[in-house]
This record gives sequence, C-alpha cells and structure tokens, in this order.
Amino acid sequence: ERRKVEGVYEKALEWVGLAMDAAELWRDYIDFVSKRWSLQEAIFQTLNLNLTAQGGSAAMAETGRKIIAMRRLYQRAVCVPMDLDMSDELWSELEAFEKSCGEISAQDPILTELSRRHLHAKSIFRDRKRHVANIVFDRLAVPPTTNSGELYQLDCWNQWIRYELGN
Repeated sequence: ERRKVEGVYEKALEWVGLAMDAAELWRDYIDFVSKRWSLQEAIFQTLNLNLTAQGGSAAMAETGRKIIAMRRLYQRAVCVPMDLDMSDELWSELEAFEKSCGEISAQDPILTELSRRHLHAKSIFRDRKRHVANIVFDRLAVPPTTNSGELYQLDCWNQWIRYELGN
C-alpha cells in the first residue's frame, strides 16, 4: 500500500514537481516518507546501538536504506524552484538531518554543491515569479480582442513562455 502511494507521489512529481506551486506537494511527500519510520530512531540505531552479528547487519542495512531514501528526497526537493519560505524550511531540515546523522559536516563538498544548487533554484523561482506577476490565471483562454487589457495579458503570457523555453 505504501509503495503505491509513494509511486503516486513520484508520478505527481514527475509531472508537476517543477511547477512554481509544487512546494506543498514536496512537503506532503517528505512528511509521508518520514512518517514511514521514526527518523530519529533510525539514526539512533545506526549510530549508537550494539547489534548482534546475525540480526544486526540486516537491521543496519534497513536503517541505512531509510536514511538514504530521506537524504535523496531532501536533496531533490531543495534543488527545485519553489516558494522561498518552503525552500528555506526544507534546506534547514536537510541540514538538521545531516547533522543528526553525523555523516556530513557543514564543510562537506556535497552540502556545498547542494547549497549552490539550492541558491540557484531560489534565483530561478524569483525570475519565474517576476514573469508571472502580471498574469491573470483565472481568465478563460480565448483569442484576444483589441482590448488593451487582453493584449497586455497576451504579451505577459508570451514573455513567460519565451522565458521558460529559454531555460
């Protein structure tokens, strides 16, 4: 059942995950995956438990898979151009997650590269937001008349389309 839901989330992200308004989808998916297990418990098991040789290796492997899955999801999410507040929130969560795992320091090249990509995604979001600021999205798509408001909307749409095609 959970795998099906995760598959639906993945399909949704494939189709709309890069949309400007996809921040809540990313948030919901991260929350869904993190509820699958207690992340703190998984980290604790990895770092502190002395497991028996036979059962311990399987438990450690499962815990490692959980941590890797969350890390990959966070790393994907912070590189998507989305609402700046949500983007910063996810970045803070990723940093806290990595610190709690104890595997990556703030100086780590992986976090440095992710930080660069995260800042680039925020920059793209600002550009996109500027391009769509004057578009009225709740209008029906009809051919414009000679009305100046409709021609202005057409021009705004054309500018946004040119911007998106250029990226």
